[in-house]
Amino acid sequence: MAKAGQKGTPGKYVCIDCGYEFELSAVEKDLKKCPMCACEEYNCFPSTAIRPDIKTPEDVRNPPKKRDYIKK
Repeated sequence: MAKAGQKGTPGKYVCIDCGYEFELSAVEKDLKKCPMCACEEYNCFPSTAIRPDIKTPEDVRNPPKKRDYIKK
């Protein structure tokens, strides 16, 4: 979870109310309120955690084992 007013880190952010998505490629000063609904909380998917099998915040907290998604 990330809140408006916190320093943003590279990754994907998804508003918890309306689903608005955006990505940061560099460290930002402060996260802003959602431009669509003014919500102040986002689910955050850090750049290092984005894999083809990571699709939800729960996947980020409990990622599948690496060997489960690697094609042979």
